[in-house]
Amino acid sequence: MSREASLLSGARGFLLALSGLASIVVATLTIPVLFLALEGAPAVSEALRAEALRAVALSLEAGALSATISMTFGVPLAYILSRLDFKGKGLVE
Repeated sequence: MSREASLLSGARGFLLALSGLASIVVATLTIPVLFLALEGAPAVSEALRAEALRAVALSLEAGALSATISMTFGVPLAYILSRLDFKGKGLVE
């Protein structure tokens, strides 16, 4: 097998695995929505109550804050760890 054919085969395998993972994510997101739609109005009205909407909003805010803090500190620290030499670097790695 030539090198190009080997790389092409590896890329196809990667894309196959990626599409499998994407299918799982899509199913995870759509199955609950379909369940709510099939159950009818009581389930939908329950999901749209103020308490439920506040819980969703709080989850989104916490996720956004967490991602912002992680990016703010994580990217500069990753750069420092990868580019600079300092005492104790082996201990941190």
